[in-house]
Amino acid sequence: MRQASAIVEKVIDGRKRVIEVRVAVDRPKDARKSYIRCVEEHDRSGAGAGAWSGARFARHRVDSNYFQIDILEINGDTDAPDAWMGAAIASAVATWMAYAVDWTDADLGDTYGWSLRRAAGR
Repeated sequence: MRQASAIVEKVIDGRKRVIEVRVAVDRPKDARKSYIRCVEEHDRSGAGAGAWSGARFARHRVDSNYFQIDILEINGDTDAPDAWMGAAIASAVATWMAYAVDWTDADLGDTYGWSLRRAAGR
């Protein structure tokens, strides 16, 4: 399985909020073995639901029939307002990165103020 992580940030009430999502991906040979799973500690949280939703969104650009996506970690300000949206965006980007998908910021659509943290020089 290939792994990737993405970090997003947003200023809410004068404070920068940051969320990081790490995923592992693979392509099964059998569509019946396709799945999206979320780390158990966030399985029923808003950030977990957002990360799952982001992975589901991202898989359509990869292959909607053959996909295995494990959301391994969700870190940061997971209790922040709109944390679910930040987790969704970070999860989608991490999924695309792990699958080595060619994408642009426009592919994300409306990010509701969340922006991708990029390394210097990128």
